[in-house]
Amino acid sequence: MVNAKGSNLPKVKRLNRSSILETIYTYGPLTRAEIADRLGLTQPTITTVIAGLIEKGIIREVENDKEEFTVTLGRKAAFVDFVPNAFYIIGMEWIFSTNYYCICNLLGEIVYRETLESYQDDYEKNLSQAIAAVKRMLREQNIPDEKVLGIGVVIAGLIDSDNQIIRFGSVTGWRDKHMGEELSRATGFPVVMESQGRARATAVQLFERMRLPEIYAYYFARHGVSCIMMTHGEPMKCGNYGAGELGHMLMKEDGPLCTCGKRGCLQTLVGEMSIEKQCVDLIRQGKAPILEQLTEDRDVPGINDILKAVECGDPEVCRTVEEAARYMGISISNIINFLSPELILIEAALMNSELARRRLTEAVEEHIFPFQKEDIHLKFIPADPYHGARGACAVAVKKLFLGSP
Repeated sequence: MVNAKGSNLPKVKRLNRSSILETIYTYGPLTRAEIADRLGLTQPTITTVIAGLIEKGIIREVENDKEEFTVTLGRKAAFVDFVPNAFYIIGMEWIFSTNYYCICNLLGEIVYRETLESYQDDYEKNLSQAIAAVKRMLREQNIPDEKVLGIGVVIAGLIDSDNQIIRFGSVTGWRDKHMGEELSRATGFPVVMESQGRARATAVQLFERMRLPEIYAYYFARHGVSCIMMTHGEPMKCGNYGAGELGHMLMKEDGPLCTCGKRGCLQTLVGEMSIEKQCVDLIRQGKAPILEQLTEDRDVPGINDILKAVECGDPEVCRTVEEAARYMGISISNIINFLSPELILIEAALMNSELARRRLTEAVEEHIFPFQKEDIHLKFIPADPYHGARGACAVAVKKLFLGSP
């Protein structure tokens, strides 16, 4: 927790170190005095910990690029920040059609990335691909094993992050796969696992250095849907599986059949696979002429094709996207009415469309209490295919480097 008060007692040196590191991640670069002020620790304590981190090559003094409004006499206070290449983290996200892999440095900067075709619901083949990819990427990038903190894995569904088990893959249908143990045994690196939404929210909190309120929400929609409540820099967690799964929230009793076996789940109305399926039906019925032209060489249109058709004014495709955005807005309004977060960060490729953003905003305003309109802020995060893999790296940093639970 970034704002946790540290202590000078020897028995909690590890907590002090963790708090200092996370404070630098969130607010850095910082002076030693600024760190002491934020954590309520004495400057000698900060100086001792920072000296040890500098000696180990983890922290370094950097130039002051912050604006200064006061004149200081004598030597200017030095700012400290991470040495980017002190360690590296491997991140991966498996989705139904594509697997994304990346290597990040300590600051969350992607130094290598690649995309491999997924084996879809074949767990064993995907696992073998991941093992081979880890070994090959490190070899090609000349990164020695001792420089690797570990591996982070992100998969859509219910993830037992304490035991690194896929309890239920919301798209693949996988159940009780001990992926963390298997991947760690094959590569020799520690493995941490997390759900798509929680990983993305962690990356924003840890790597982006955005000024965020103490309580906010991170809403993510791709094939599944999640909304993570962030409190004091940490994703809310309940039980082994975390909290925030929205994809299987009932939205329409007679709606489409979901992978969970029930009908009308949110992800069947706003998930990319669902939208793509609806658009395939429109093409077959001859109701999406522009989209058909854009995808004449492919059986299934991708979300970017669909958004291009929307931009070109394909009427039925526009209606399909608007309806998905409306359901997304309704689900967000339910969150606002229930929890009232000051800020909601929204990441969804669908929201790259101005039409979809406008319809979502209208649906939110229509369904929240009138007095909330001035207090609630929506911020759209541009969708990036590597956000999940980078988020996996962030989770690994939190657990393996900062020692967060």
